[in-house]
Amino acid sequence: MSTTLAHSLDPELLARLTPATERDPHFMREALAQARLAYGRTSPNPMVGSVIVAADGAILGRGFHRRAGADHGEIAALKDARRNGHDPRGATLYVNLEPCSFHGRTPPCADACVEAGLARGVIGVVDPHPRVSGQGIARLLAAGVAVTCWVLEGDCRRLNAPFFTQVLHQRPHVTAKVAMSLDGKIATRSGDSFPLTGAEARERVHMLRDRIDAILVGRRTAALDNPRLTCRVAPERAAWGGPRDPTRIILDPELRLPLDLQVFQLQAHGQSDAPTLLVVDEDTAIPRDHQQALDDLGVSVIGSPRLGDGRLDVPRDAQAAG
Repeated sequence: MSTTLAHSLDPELLARLTPATERDPHFMREALAQARLAYGRTSPNPMVGSVIVAADGAILGRGFHRRAGADHGEIAALKDARRNGHDPRGATLYVNLEPCSFHGRTPPCADACVEAGLARGVIGVVDPHPRVSGQGIARLLAAGVAVTCWVLEGDCRRLNAPFFTQVLHQRPHVTAKVAMSLDGKIATRSGDSFPLTGAEARERVHMLRDRIDAILVGRRTAALDNPRLTCRVAPERAAWGGPRDPTRIILDPELRLPLDLQVFQLQAHGQSDAPTLLVVDEDTAIPRDHQQALDDLGVSVIGSPRLGDGRLDVPRDAQAAG
């Protein structure tokens, strides 16, 4: 049993949970594989995958949540089972995150699972959202559905780390990408940049860009490297829907960057659909002609307060960027 989120469940619910079976981890891996098909596509929702398994171990249906507002993983798997000519009654649902229990953009998944006649639900991790947080499990148990929890919990939590960070800490989940030499250097003594990564690392970087909501760089990186900050992963390596660019965020407190940099030209030239955000000191005066040039390029400006040490309030800026 998990020691991290067990405290969020009512003791009575905990007492009614059933232990995992030997085959549960295998099918939870199948559910996780489904969820990963939509890596980076479901924000602000979590990635959810599900499989419906018969008593003999046959998989009746698979499904995953494709984007916010679309069917959740459980519903997609139930529909897939029925398309395949299978009745899900008496089957087991495997899902990496607790089924939701409230009406949002879609109806509650817990209710749909009950109505489908499922005999058992195996859940990877409890949903930390205050409108769920054990209530989906309670719905299933109240309807006589056996529930097993925390199967491959670590894998399930890691998959949706950004969602957990946002819900539990009300801030974006930040990943730092740093390329450096073995002696900890990122440039030559003169400050010039030089290649530090090979083809494999660069491909990994672009896969990350395909999966994240936004990418942020400072003024010096933008000026010295003149990056595009786009995703150039091979289509077959991208998540569902094909490669897509993250929102680009550039920190330029005093508005010193020239507007002919690649990152500012992408939208105007139809090379990217993702927005570009320029973060400046909130007290920086923007000349009218400069503001018009930014507008013509499709670049949005966010004014940011300074922290006590003079830096921009980056966490606040990232939160404002969504």
